[in-house]
Amino acid sequence: MALSNSQYDHLMRTYEQKQLDNEFQLRKRYEKAYALIPELEEVDHSISSLSVKRQDCFWTEIRLLFLL
Repeated sequence: MALSNSQYDHLMRTYEQKQLDNEFQLRKRYEKAYALIPELEEVDHSISSLSVKRQDCFWTEIRLLFLL
């Protein structure tokens, strides 16, 4: 049995609200963790920064391989 448009819309709104609620709770947990352990935020940002730098190096290496 297929869903009607209104049933589908209601289902999607409920799902999207659940996603928003979960995202909000996750952000609150991050804030609490950062408040309890201030160094954690700095470590978190360092990991993100290093990840981006590593990705840039990876793509540079790939480009060089295709030039050879």
